[in-house]
Amino acid sequence: ERGERYVDLGKPGPPAIICDTYFFNLLWFRVRLAMQPQVRNYYSDLAEAYREGEPLRRFLGKLDDLHTLCASHHIDLRVAIFPFLHNLGPDYPFAAAHRTIADHCRKEEIPLLDLAPALEPHLNEGLVVNRFDAHPNERAHKLAAEAIEQDLLAARGRLVDRRVELRGALHDREPDRRALGVGLHDQREAAEQAGIHH
Repeated sequence: ERGERYVDLGKPGPPAIICDTYFFNLLWFRVRLAMQPQVRNYYSDLAEAYREGEPLRRFLGKLDDLHTLCASHHIDLRVAIFPFLHNLGPDYPFAAAHRTIADHCRKEEIPLLDLAPALEPHLNEGLVVNRFDAHPNERAHKLAAEAIEQDLLAARGRLVDRRVELRGALHDREPDRRALGVGLHDQREAAEQAGIHH
């Protein structure tokens, strides 16, 4: 199995100074990676896994399980796809995976936002932590948050606003029992002063 080649990387081994010191930790894992050429195929293997086969079926099955669990607890599930930024562009190898997940979410009526179109125009701004760490940096997270707020959460916000509006309208229609009580009391006093008795 392809996944087995990556398992060994997580096994303990380095001494404490390597675990506790960033510089030595970086060197240690860079050397280990250089000694395992098959790890260089990690991203291509991952892209292939999302195209077809058991890994994709299991992933979509887990997504469906999560959707069912959320629905049973009246939770509104929404999905955002965060792309791999270091190879995002015209030849992005995970474009097919994004489409597969998006198609599945549409079929299952799960709101989804692919963040690739929102992030790709900003690639020249430097969206990763550094050249050794391809995780998204604070700028990438800011762009993603803005896109999620404007797109994925906008409909949810409008729905919540509408519910609040309807709740307020219903509240306005309910009679104010205290006001009614005061009104009846005033009418009773006026009747007594006029000599009218029930």
